[in-house]
Amino acid sequence: MRHISSAAFVGLVVLSVGGCERREAARPSLPPPSKLAADASDAGLLAAAGPFRILASAAFTARFPVLDQDIARAVAIAEHVKPWLPPDAQRELKTQLDAIAAARRGEDREGIAWASVEIYRLFVSHAPPSVVPREINLLRYAGLRYEADLKAQPVTWGDMVEAAAFGRRAWASVQGRVSDGALRERVSTALDDMAVAAERRDVALALDANRRVLELASLLETATTRR
Repeated sequence: MRHISSAAFVGLVVLSVGGCERREAARPSLPPPSKLAADASDAGLLAAAGPFRILASAAFTARFPVLDQDIARAVAIAEHVKPWLPPDAQRELKTQLDAIAAARRGEDREGIAWASVEIYRLFVSHAPPSVVPREINLLRYAGLRYEADLKAQPVTWGDMVEAAAFGRRAWASVQGRVSDGALRERVSTALDDMAVAAERRDVALALDANRRVLELASLLETATTRR
């Protein structure tokens, strides 16, 4: 594979995602490049997580020709950053990329979403510390996993319970860095609602709570400091 600089790579990711957003306006966007650390592997791993975050959300709604383009872009970016992962994570990446390929062959939208979410987790978990605390990205992972479970047919309520618990653990380890008391309360309430909705199998509450958690994760990117 031809190697490119970190700056050029981040630019490639942003341009690729920009094309996706023009086609599918409802998709989430990547954090701006200014939020990525200067370290090459840091920028690469965090930037590479973005296309899988978008793929997870698009998997349930995008037309398959569009989804195929998104998958191809995300896979190419993943292969580029693969050398920056430790060997065990490289093996997990291959497993999840194979799962996406198998799910696409079977037109299994849920399978595409779930594998994409796990690749997102893999990248943000192994990125070195950056301006945005890792726990915030893991909180977003919990929201993305919960969302994929909720959109599945049938809904996977049991895993939604686990995803909500994961989100609570991530939040517990980072909430002390948030000085805004009202924001802390909003995040805690949204996570509590996610857990309650999963336990009660309440679709309406689950949708609302999950939306709030994902929106709040974006707000938290600028409200926390790395320690």
